Amino acid sequence: MVKLSWALGTLFMSIAPTCVSAEPPEAGLQVAIEKCSGCHAIREEGLSPNPWAPPLRTLNTRYPIDALRENFLKGMEVGHQDMPILILAPEEVTNLLVYLRSLDPCGKPSSDKAAMRKCFAPVGNGNQ
Repeated sequence: MVKLSWALGTLFMSIAPTCVSAEPPEAGLQVAIEKCSGCHAIREEGLSPNPWAPPLRTLNTRYPIDALRENFLKGMEVGHQDMPILILAPEEVTNLLVYLRSLDPCGKPSSDKAAMRKCFAPVGNGNQ
């Protein structure tokens, strides 16, 4: 039983960093400000400066956030029509993904009523 507990603990610790991050989202916000804010809305509210660029807060409704890692590392192959080729350093990618996850209302505590309304609201399209 001890070996099983150790194995399960080791397995959990090996996958935990991809699921949960103890990093604060502020470093990712800084990446978003520097690299994304020219086209995208980067906060929980507001419109994107470029109407073809979806607000970052809606990316979780379009893509699994962690699946974006490879694209950010080697250059975005998908995006809005004016999307520049964007290649980020590994640390920038990690920070940006933490920030993007922080924008997901479904990741907020269920006691946050406004977040829960957004989480369960119908998914729209366009610049929301």
